[in-house]
Amino acid sequence: MTEREPNETPPIQEWTEPEKWVWQQVCEGKIADFNARYQELDPGSAEGWSDARLISPVFLETILLKAPFLGSLCRRGVRVVGAWIKEPIELSNAHLAHEFWLDKSRIHLPVKLRFARIAEFISFEKSVFMSGVDLSFAQIEEQINLNGVKVCGDLNM
Repeated sequence: MTEREPNETPPIQEWTEPEKWVWQQVCEGKIADFNARYQELDPGSAEGWSDARLISPVFLETILLKAPFLGSLCRRGVRVVGAWIKEPIELSNAHLAHEFWLDKSRIHLPVKLRFARIAEFISFEKSVFMSGVDLSFAQIEEQINLNGVKVCGDLNM
């Protein structure tokens, strides 16, 4: 028995092919694993990373925080592995109501979750942040997984 029927919320036309693929995987309750789709890459090395793995912070904000996408998430939330993000992630003051994984990923610019309220598990396992991560004053009600994370800038918690 599945937790719910597959999601019927279609992707936004402007999303890139990798973003549409991530949304499809999320809607099916699966991990959007670029490493399984292509090959496993080292987030600490620039070698091999291409636009086939590129997702935008705007995409993440849309599916994590905006209707109808937020209401379409299953209980497993948004689980992404092996993504490449080249723009800053700004989720300060956001309320994340579902699980959010961004594991084994390469993130170039700062990630800001200042004053965010995170109700579920959040994971950045084995990801590399080429700039800082700011979790100042974030309320994490469950757990945060930072196993194997590398931050090349400031880490504020």
